[in-house]
Amino acid sequence: MSLAISQMECRRAGLDFPCWIILDEYNRVELDKAFDFETTTPIGTFSPAFLKTVASTVKQAAAARKLAGVARS
Repeated sequence: MSLAISQMECRRAGLDFPCWIILDEYNRVELDKAFDFETTTPIGTFSPAFLKTVASTVKQAAAARKLAGVARS
């Protein structure tokens, strides 16, 4: 499942338009390999209404057992 992000949400989050969020998988990363060389300063934010849509979609994917972890290195 993927969710297209509206142009307004992209602008709020500091992302290029168009973009999508993949909602039926999540990254599985070993803690000692989870780091960010750039910065931890936020570049933007999504609206509460959009985050509610994301959370609902993830909940549906989990209930349908279509949510899967993907090992990233």
